[in-house]
Amino acid sequence: MSYENFSLQLKALSLSRDEFAKMVGMSYNSVANWKQKGVPLWVECFLFHYEKSKKLDSLLEILEKYK
Repeated sequence: MSYENFSLQLKALSLSRDEFAKMVGMSYNSVANWKQKGVPLWVECFLFHYEKSKKLDSLLEILEKYK
């Protein structure tokens, strides 16, 4: 995943770099350094599952109304 794709994915998930950094227990500067060093491989998988989790939470919220 390129840094540009990482930034676009965060935007699509309504996450700032700071929020992402806090979520994964890293400093903002470490995440910002990925622009030069490259985005670690685990980030793409993490964001995929984060998005999936958000969708599931939304679905469960809808289903809860029909209990």
